[in-house]
Amino acid sequence: MCIAKMTDGYKLQAVALFLLLLGCRVDTKKLTPLPPDPPIVPHNSVLHSDMLHFGQVLQLWGHSQFVALTNPNVAPALKKYGFNVVIMVPYKAHNAMCQAEAHGQQCTSSDVLSLTQFQTGIDTFAKVNISLMLYTSIMHCGHSSVWENGTLQREHPSWSERDELGQCPQDYGSCNLSPASDGAVQYTVNYTMSLQHDFPSVKAFMIDNAVWQTVPSSNGSLPSGFEPPAVSSFREYIQQRFGDTAPQYFGMNVSSISPPTISNRSATNPSPLFGVWKVWRERVYAAAAEEFRSALHAQDVALIANTVFFPLSWSEGCARELQHLDGALSESHFDSPTTMSLKQNLAHTLMLGRPSINYIALFNQSCQSHYEGTKCHLREKSIVRGMITSSFLQMARPWLVAWGLSQQIDAPTDHEQYIAQNETLLLMQWRNTKFDNYFYFGGYRGDLKAVRVGVLCSYGHNNEDEVIRAPALILRNLGVPFRFETEVTIVQYNSLNNTIPLQLLLCEGMATMGLEAANTIVEWVRDGGVLWATDTCAIVDEAGRHYGGSLLQTLLNNSFGKGHASFITGALEDNKECIEQMMQYDIVVSPKEPTHATPWEISPWFDSDQSRLVVHVSNATDTQGISPIITQELLLLLLVPEVINLRSVYLIVHLDSPYVPELTAKWNLTKNRSLEIMVETPPPYFVIQVDFETHNKLPGNNEVTKISNMNHKQVLFWFKPDEYTYYDNMKALEQHRNAVTDIVLYCGYGASPEGVLVSNITHGRGNLTFCIKAIPTLKSLNFRVFLILKTQNRSLATVLNVLQNKDAFIDSMVEICSELGVNGFNVDFEPVDKATDQNRLDLQTFLYESNMALQQRCNNATVSIDIASSCLNCLNNNASLYSQHSVVWDMSTYYGFNSTTWTNNLKKYMNGVNDIKQYGVGFLDDTTTGWDKTEESVKYRVNTINQLGITKIAVFYLNVSNNLPASFYWQYLENFLQNN
Repeated sequence: MCIAKMTDGYKLQAVALFLLLLGCRVDTKKLTPLPPDPPIVPHNSVLHSDMLHFGQVLQLWGHSQFVALTNPNVAPALKKYGFNVVIMVPYKAHNAMCQAEAHGQQCTSSDVLSLTQFQTGIDTFAKVNISLMLYTSIMHCGHSSVWENGTLQREHPSWSERDELGQCPQDYGSCNLSPASDGAVQYTVNYTMSLQHDFPSVKAFMIDNAVWQTVPSSNGSLPSGFEPPAVSSFREYIQQRFGDTAPQYFGMNVSSISPPTISNRSATNPSPLFGVWKVWRERVYAAAAEEFRSALHAQDVALIANTVFFPLSWSEGCARELQHLDGALSESHFDSPTTMSLKQNLAHTLMLGRPSINYIALFNQSCQSHYEGTKCHLREKSIVRGMITSSFLQMARPWLVAWGLSQQIDAPTDHEQYIAQNETLLLMQWRNTKFDNYFYFGGYRGDLKAVRVGVLCSYGHNNEDEVIRAPALILRNLGVPFRFETEVTIVQYNSLNNTIPLQLLLCEGMATMGLEAANTIVEWVRDGGVLWATDTCAIVDEAGRHYGGSLLQTLLNNSFGKGHASFITGALEDNKECIEQMMQYDIVVSPKEPTHATPWEISPWFDSDQSRLVVHVSNATDTQGISPIITQELLLLLLVPEVINLRSVYLIVHLDSPYVPELTAKWNLTKNRSLEIMVETPPPYFVIQVDFETHNKLPGNNEVTKISNMNHKQVLFWFKPDEYTYYDNMKALEQHRNAVTDIVLYCGYGASPEGVLVSNITHGRGNLTFCIKAIPTLKSLNFRVFLILKTQNRSLATVLNVLQNKDAFIDSMVEICSELGVNGFNVDFEPVDKATDQNRLDLQTFLYESNMALQQRCNNATVSIDIASSCLNCLNNNASLYSQHSVVWDMSTYYGFNSTTWTNNLKKYMNGVNDIKQYGVGFLDDTTTGWDKTEESVKYRVNTINQLGITKIAVFYLNVSNNLPASFYWQYLENFLQNN
């Protein structure tokens, strides 16, 4: 019997289906296998771009672009709120649109830009480290003037897209250019490369509207792809793939084949021509993308494209294109947060780990359609907040378009004030400046989403959006994290000799499946996987030819091995046993809320070595006007694999959130390996970090522990990179990253005798090249990174010149901070001359103002200071310094001494501290200090520090690869961080 385990309520349906399928088992031998699809050549490797992976993108458009490029105050305001990438329309294309004053481009002839204005605007954005992406396209040549004024249409009529009636799509004015026309593609590639030549600071290009277009008709929208170059290209594809065997598949020679018209696209038509034509359409934009990438990669410039990949109509033909880009943009526009989450979940699968950037509409829809007389209202905060957090949940980056950003209608004229009105941008600022400084999981890999449930979808072959959404929406409403799987990813697992990394697989309405993917799923089931599928799953091949039933059901033939499979008639959501199966995995619930669909969603991710799990939690409600706090308690239930031991749990929240002043949570690991995390009054978006040890042992107890803020304790490491020890030190830091939180780099920055910030201070200097090289690597390991500021001669006169010149010096600090992306500075001027009380007060003012400037102008960066309590007259030593909100590191405490002397000195030095949480102890150095560094001594000092309530330890000037052969001290430092 084909039908596996069924509930009583489905027995009649099961019997009926059995009688229907009896005698009509699938015989795949009756279907002549299709020849393999030829590879798309060239196929460029991915150009990895931190700009795309960490980008928070603003696209300028129309009048807003004119204002942003001519008003020097706009770029700093945008930077402050987290934007670090800007998409600009090249000035000639911008002018062509504005002069036409047509098709809703939101600008007039008064918004025309000169080359000087455009270049000056680019330079202004570059000064605040906002990267440049330029706009282009195939369909309208990036709105260039030769397309806008109809020149290309008149001179090259064969380049235009056409439907079967010979009509061209004209949504933006002239006829759209065809991606199947070699002439059109080459022309637009050349146009794009001319922009790269004229504006060499560009980091990436965006191809807009990178999908096939349709033409309205009485029979509905007719797809394009009937233009002469398209017909020729389709025949060439048939010849390349099928050769002399074409007649046995299509009943005609290649020269007689044409794209199928609407009358030949019936679902009952046995010819595979329609299915093969859809495959060809998908290949066309993929091949065009590779032409762009070949040219751009030669200049180290990335390519992304704006596509509409969910929900998908086969007529758009962009499925395969996504695997031939360096990143993808997608116009989600006004989709609900739930739809955006599903879409970006699918994007993670389709992009194979490359960045996906999600278009979020800040303004009402009418604002986008017209320019004159239209009021641009900000959308409801709860909606925009939900869309942004849904994007973050799926590791997608936000993309906002500046519709209405500059219009003096419903908004103040001051951009900074206007942006500040929308608190969702504050969340973006926090996510960019705080979260990304600690965590970036997945890297360029696409296999680290730590879920146990998958939903199959036949993406790209058929328009099956609703049935694809059905099981996904069930899981979303249950609060169960999942990911999409496609035939491409299933086959990829097989080609890499990997098993499908899931425990439960759902298939409803995925009609299309090839034999290789089906066999991979069958092997996975027999190895222990659980499959729930409808009888409409896997019933046709790539060309739309019917197997006569479910291919999966036939291949399994009731032989499930270690796993299990259930095939049912109807919807999965109507099967109680299937729902119960879904809820056996990770889940988020609201214990004090009704049991209907939860507004909460979780998305867990492993880091590269799977020693850390990061769980994003979002309240992405689709209902307007709901307060962000709708849940009093939130319970997360996460399954913990038996092969690992839980080490610690952290809670990372939006610390500046106005909704939740204090976040309380508890965790408990039960005997059945379920990690229970209860969060009280949760904010709209937060993140939980779970660290593991790779040991085959269970925890010794199940005590409930309060989750602590990860910033509460610090272990800081002073690091002087050079060409001799760089790689060993970096390797050691990566190995012991759970024992260190902060790095101070000796790069050579400091004060010249004239009081100017320079980068050539030789006192304590490392290699500047290796120092700067270390910054992105250290940040990818989740360390906070600071630059030490020293003086060449430790002269009080030098420091007094800095204080006299403090405004310019602070501006230089901000500029370097922004350029290198560090988390701040450690001031270690070390003047040994006797200072006056006024000198100390002036230093206090400098520290306060530099700290405030870095927080406000460089992503909440901070300043700390070194002191030496044993030096009674030193300028740095003034108790009033402790009244500021910066950390004070006391380097008098790193020296050896015996334990008694060390303890007495420490207690004496800390007496002048107003807030013990600001006081940092120098733990040890790499010089001979008289300290034996035995395990007993290390243990004593860490315990003493804990007993005194000190929360910060500095590992001073330590060469980690050479000077500490014993590993015990790392464990004590790690325990210090974990125990609160």
